[in-house]
Amino acid sequence: MEAISSINNLPKLGRDLPKQTHNGASRPPDLSYEKEIDQLFLWIKTWNEIQHNKAIETCLKRCSLSQLRMLWTILEPLMHRDFIYHNFDIKPDSPFSSLSTYVTRELYPRLEKTVNKNYKRGRRDLGIHRISSSHIVNEDDARSWANRSVLPGLKSSHPFLSDEPFSRKSSNTSSESVSPRRFSGVRPSEQNFMDQIRNKKKAQLATSNKGPSISETNVGVFSDFPIGLQTVRRHIQDVEITKFSTSPVEKEFISSHDKSHTRMTKKSTCPPCEPKKQIKKKAGLDVKDEVFNYQLINLTRWFSKWTALQQEHFLHRYLRLLQKVHLFLMYALIMVRLYCDYISLLPEALSLNILSYFTPKELDLLSKVNTKWELRTSHDVLWSKICSRKNIVRKAAIAYKDVYLKYKETKLNWTEGRHSTKEYRGHTASVTAVRFLDNVIVSGSADRTIRVWDMNLKKCQKVLEGHQKSVWGLRFLSKSLLVSCSGDATVKIWNLKSGECTRTIMGHEGAVWCIQIKQNYLISGAADKTAKIWNLRNCSLFATFSGHPGSVFSVDMNDDCNQLFTGSIEGWVRIWDVKTHNQLSSFQVGNQTEAPVNGLDFSGGFLLCSCNTTLQLWDVELLEMVKGREAHSEKIESIQLQIMHKKKGLKGKYVSAGKDGRIKLWTLLSKKVIQSLQVHEDAVTCIQFSDSLIVSASADATIKVLDFSDPPPPVNLPSKERDD
Repeated sequence: MEAISSINNLPKLGRDLPKQTHNGASRPPDLSYEKEIDQLFLWIKTWNEIQHNKAIETCLKRCSLSQLRMLWTILEPLMHRDFIYHNFDIKPDSPFSSLSTYVTRELYPRLEKTVNKNYKRGRRDLGIHRISSSHIVNEDDARSWANRSVLPGLKSSHPFLSDEPFSRKSSNTSSESVSPRRFSGVRPSEQNFMDQIRNKKKAQLATSNKGPSISETNVGVFSDFPIGLQTVRRHIQDVEITKFSTSPVEKEFISSHDKSHTRMTKKSTCPPCEPKKQIKKKAGLDVKDEVFNYQLINLTRWFSKWTALQQEHFLHRYLRLLQKVHLFLMYALIMVRLYCDYISLLPEALSLNILSYFTPKELDLLSKVNTKWELRTSHDVLWSKICSRKNIVRKAAIAYKDVYLKYKETKLNWTEGRHSTKEYRGHTASVTAVRFLDNVIVSGSADRTIRVWDMNLKKCQKVLEGHQKSVWGLRFLSKSLLVSCSGDATVKIWNLKSGECTRTIMGHEGAVWCIQIKQNYLISGAADKTAKIWNLRNCSLFATFSGHPGSVFSVDMNDDCNQLFTGSIEGWVRIWDVKTHNQLSSFQVGNQTEAPVNGLDFSGGFLLCSCNTTLQLWDVELLEMVKGREAHSEKIESIQLQIMHKKKGLKGKYVSAGKDGRIKLWTLLSKKVIQSLQVHEDAVTCIQFSDSLIVSASADATIKVLDFSDPPPPVNLPSKERDD
């Protein structure tokens, strides 16, 4: 209680307690603030819309940050409650547009969900009109927004063109002069709006010949002042305020105003003003403007010397006199000062440097702020860096942001299994090998032929003939050169443009089951229990590796070409030194003996092995198994591994295909299969995948291309099922 009483006893505003002078005598309280604010509100009654706007800008320029936040706190609920929370009388074609703030950006998605729910339930009367948002950067934008934001019943169709002074009603109706609805956000009906407009016009016509005196308006203007301010008004009791009229009367008003001002100054009851000279009408300047400029100068001087508490008191009272037209402008100007749009104001290069520190998800959020931010956050400079960090290649001359969004969409389609399918038919027997490069697909078959397909046209362009037995392996040497191996113990190099065999490599004594190309080396594994490395520059034999007790079914080499990996029919994988031709180590894949290692694929320091129905991932450097699983119900025929080293750790995926006719997608850290696709009627013999495609070959003599970047559109359900 003592604390509360001490707070109540503190001096307030200008009504300070009597202070002691140096000789011990008390001096009267300082009422300069009360005199100044009383005089100001008498002037404010005569201002029109344009003059109110100038006064608002003058005061806001001299407000501190805490005062701006105080005003924003008062205006923010008013602005958004009337035009967002409630279904105001605003139609979609209304010129009003709310300001784009973080409040509106959070509320609009929620409101749209509510509207959609009401629409589906047939309650269209509860819908909320989606008003377009405006973004302001500087004061000119704020004035423009406040100028064009016209609401029914709040403002004339020609804003800021009216010269009528803004006045209140007499003392008998002072409590209703500022409607509580204006501040509470309650939506008045259209009839009430029209009644208010008619009453206002009638009151203006009734008082057009005689201006209201102080005795009539004193209570209305100061009715909400504290009681202590309503008792003594000696400095304004004899002053009469006359409404501006035509030019002959204006001179009389100015002279009478000067006399009353002189009389008040002599009595020392009027607040000290700037020395006022005789007002003469200048060329191009109205007498009203001269009077307002004089009043504005004094407002500026008084507001600057007031304490922070006195300034806030004046702003609170001034807000109660303003219409929403003026509140629009005040709110917009406060937004400019509180939230500086540095991204739009800074030079483009500097703003792009700032935005480069944001993640793609954060850039997507920033793009929703306004149109300017959307253009900056979509710049190719930003997204080219993001694509390079994620190893995303732009294949066409399109924006880098579109490339990244397509990459993310494709990645999601991989996870959810959405894809389009193209089928290629032409072989007469089982397709045993398939590869693709850009838009070209090559396939080898048990019918001893190699076919070249155009992926876009879905047609066979060439048929390569020359092998005497089944084709078991294919690899691209370049866009125009192809290497193939066959059961006839030969390796051939083909020119895809001419369709002719340019070179035949012979060295194995049995069927060549597999081939691989790394840099300038060609590796081959054959039924003669050996693996050979060939120098492709002159097609000469580089080295022969022997040691397996059976046929070599799979081969691969690391990226540095100093280690060779071979898998054989007995289920063991051997690691060889390419330079010394010596065996470095070996390990068994799976628990079954007499099960061949059908697939080996090296990527990023890891080796993926398939043996019968088992998949194992090995760390080559540590020579330990990272992960092993039973992947298929029948023997695995083909595998492929893709590892990516990133700052946050390893990421990767691998694909397997088996005799069960399924293609399965796995990720490096997943415990379960991500997708299991059944696209062929028979066993899948070979696969190859990229970021957006899987190309597979099958024993049913078909080739299929699964495109995850262009899935078919979802099937539209009937309206009844969709509502359910």
